Amino acid sequence: MGKVYQIVREVVQGTLNRTPGPTVSSQATGSEDSLSEVLEDLDKLFVDGIRRLKAAVSDNRAVALSKTKHAEEVIEGLKANISGLEARSKKLRTPFITKRSPGKRWKKVLGPRATIYNVH
Repeated sequence: MGKVYQIVREVVQGTLNRTPGPTVSSQATGSEDSLSEVLEDLDKLFVDGIRRLKAAVSDNRAVALSKTKHAEEVIEGLKANISGLEARSKKLRTPFITKRSPGKRWKKVLGPRATIYNVH
């Protein structure tokens, strides 16, 4: 947005700072050629301003697309990190010994103390 504003500002300042062209009253006494020259200059100025405005919009669009692509890449990286951390967290939450549970035999041996030692 800053480039667009800057270009519009330059066009306006260029128009204001130009040496004043012939006025309408002097055109009434002069030839029609100078009026057409003034209109031609104004047309060129307008076309140049529009061209620069389009270029600025195109540049800003390219910057926005680049930033969007970078943001998407960062998001994908964060998603991968989250998935890895979730898998690690699940691994840490599972009981340390899962394949070799003490079984019923230890429950009989330990009796009521089996619940204290968390024997399943």
